Amino acid sequence: MVQNKVAPKLLDEVDKRAINTRITLEALMNHQRVQGLFKNYKSSN
Repeated sequence: MVQNKVAPKLLDEVDKRAINTRITLEALMNHQRVQGLFKNYKSSN
């Protein structure tokens, strides 16, 4: 089995990108939730 060493700087970059991806996905999900609520509100009035 081959073991690869990864530079800490690279791990930090991967961590930052993962955090940004999570934040983006959460924002998109929240946006969809708000749009759904707004759509339901408009159709009930």
